[in-house]
Amino acid sequence: EAEKLRAAWVHRRVAAWGVQRARSNGWWDNYTYSKALAEMILAAERRDAHVAIVRPSGITGAINEPEPGWTDAYLLTEPLIEGVGKKSITEFPGSPDCVIDTVPVDLVVNVILAVGCRLLQQPCAEGPPVVYQVATGDTNPLTLGEIERIWRGHFAERPFRRQQTGHPITGIRPVAFWDSAEDFAASLRRRYVWPLRTVQRAVELLPGWASVPALRQARGAAVRQWRTVEKVLRLAKLYSSYTLNEWRFQTGNTRALMEGLSPRDQKRFPFQPQRIDWPHFWAQVHIPGMRRHVLGESDVALAPPARARL
Repeated sequence: EAEKLRAAWVHRRVAAWGVQRARSNGWWDNYTYSKALAEMILAAERRDAHVAIVRPSGITGAINEPEPGWTDAYLLTEPLIEGVGKKSITEFPGSPDCVIDTVPVDLVVNVILAVGCRLLQQPCAEGPPVVYQVATGDTNPLTLGEIERIWRGHFAERPFRRQQTGHPITGIRPVAFWDSAEDFAASLRRRYVWPLRTVQRAVELLPGWASVPALRQARGAAVRQWRTVEKVLRLAKLYSSYTLNEWRFQTGNTRALMEGLSPRDQKRFPFQPQRIDWPHFWAQVHIPGMRRHVLGESDVALAPPARARL
């Protein structure tokens, strides 16, 4: 147990150091910083190798292949979607008018395959590697406010159920957006974390509290609630740079590449982000896929491939 605690402490310290290092060099976090370093190394060390850079925006579940909604990770939008659907996220730092750029994973795979074929067919070019950005915001933009309304609409029709009782989680209200991540965090700590931690510590000061069911339940409820709030605060710290700022990916190189494929290959490896029906994709494809493949809800119906086909 001591070794697990030590390893967790080391992990947190290394992660914190990575974020500090990234921000000192102009990046928001160590994830984006490490990707930038990898691109720099490729450009510097490529020599006579055939190299190109494929740079996707936020990757979501599949729109069509291997099936609509397929995903195997709880990474990017999944914690936010679950938080909205389970009412743990009722407010968040963000601008409703900010464009949030996401792209289905199978479109990313199609571009990677096309780029690989292009590299094999053409001689190695001098100069920096060509960058193929895989995104949707420049041809089919969707704002944070629109995404939030689509998510709420899904859960109004197909709500999560409470784990203890099985009752549906209803009454989801619009998320209140804050224009400052710092003010948001300070407010949640003042209104929730500190009072809940005070309740926990007050109960623990009572003699014999662990043998009194009501006191155990009160402490447990307080701990669960402040941990939920702390999770929201971690998500806000991680995502606020993207929900408060608008990042645009220009996909001219990618669109030119994919439009230059033969008609047969364009049909087999489609890349037409401008044709994505976002309300249908989020409500009928991605969220049901997340609920089935990641959260394990076996009774969630997925959209048929014909409706999700580009």
